[in-house]
Amino acid sequence: RKIQPFIYQVLIKPSKRAKVEDQIVIGRNKIKAKVIEDNPPEKRLKFDKIEDLDRLLEEEGSVPLPPYIKRIPEELDKDRYQTVFAKNKGAVAAPTAGLHFDKDYLDQIEQKGIKICYLTLHISYGTFKPITEQDLEKGKLFSEYYRIDTDSIDTLNKVKTQKKRIIAVGTTSCRALESAAKNEKIHPV
Repeated sequence: RKIQPFIYQVLIKPSKRAKVEDQIVIGRNKIKAKVIEDNPPEKRLKFDKIEDLDRLLEEEGSVPLPPYIKRIPEELDKDRYQTVFAKNKGAVAAPTAGLHFDKDYLDQIEQKGIKICYLTLHISYGTFKPITEQDLEKGKLFSEYYRIDTDSIDTLNKVKTQKKRIIAVGTTSCRALESAAKNEKIHPV
């Protein structure tokens, strides 16, 4: 995930070997970067200023599959492990509840007069990590980025005032809506 120009939050395998201040070289394109922060399992890297960095990283990287899929990612996974909703880069994983939807199904929903609102969800690596701590107050949860555009906010608030239902697809969408809600309204984030 791009944080700033030439600074990215990344997953590296093996993660434990890359320490803060280490210089690393990535792939056949020999992309050079320095580890500037360690937030296991993620690292923050500062890359050398090179042209076309995003494209080169796309070539070198692979889709981060859930740990229960015990194989090396394939090119096909870029499409297979992605939702029809995907538009903005930045997530580590797909919001899996959305994997069951396709364009035809969304068209059928809209033909029934149901309004579909979209949000940006950047699912973090934490989606793969089970909660192992008995005391939930001590457990570490990974933050996830979301964004709700103003058109969707307006539509959702209109639906709320009409006392109609809002149905979120998946727990991350539901948590995003809950986080943006205050005093019976959805607010910009």
